[in-house]
Amino acid sequence: LLEIAPDVVIASDDAAQEYLVVPHLRNTGLPVVFCGVNWDASMYGYPASNVTGMLEVEAVPEMVAHFARDAKGGRIGYISGNTATDRKITAVFNETYFNGRMRTYFAETFDQFKTLFLRAQTETDMLFVRNYAGIAGWEPAAAEAFLLANTRIPTGSHLEHMERFVTYIMGKVPEEQGEWAARTVLRVLAGEKPGGIPLARNQQAKLVVNLKMAKAAGIVLPVSVLKTAEVIGRE
Repeated sequence: LLEIAPDVVIASDDAAQEYLVVPHLRNTGLPVVFCGVNWDASMYGYPASNVTGMLEVEAVPEMVAHFARDAKGGRIGYISGNTATDRKITAVFNETYFNGRMRTYFAETFDQFKTLFLRAQTETDMLFVRNYAGIAGWEPAAAEAFLLANTRIPTGSHLEHMERFVTYIMGKVPEEQGEWAARTVLRVLAGEKPGGIPLARNQQAKLVVNLKMAKAAGIVLPVSVLKTAEVIGRE
């Protein structure tokens, strides 16, 4: 950065805050605009005098509303790879929405994921299958076949690349983060101070429904959902 001598820095995702902005740039004279920070930026000391940005949040109540339409009870679960991001997100979900009642399952390997997923089918009534990042040995075709054979409850994710594995995707729109960051950089270059620009949260979402996974779970999707969602998995 010293060689480039930028007028402003865009720092994307949590790792950029932890390893670049916090130790080297926060509360300096160099303006920083972040994006893609999951849910909460307070652990990075934001907002700061030279830092503003957009948090990345997920449409949890909207997803649960879809789950609840078909679930046989109110028990909620979350399964993913064992990553720092997913542990952070589950803590936020539990504290913000579920009063600590959400069961969490973190898999290191694909075989462990299968064991935990089967357990979750009996211990929960609706399940976030958020991401396969961090799951060693994940093979998409084998994972899809396993999930089609064993999904018995409503499942969903907020990540579009999970659409073949779950019934519902309530996806974020990644472009929203980049567009907001670019517009904010222009404001900073025009003379505004980052510390005077409030932190923002993403607002856009896209619903995708997977008919194959819905059929596996015994879910009949209402016409109102099929009319408004992107539909995949038609046979």
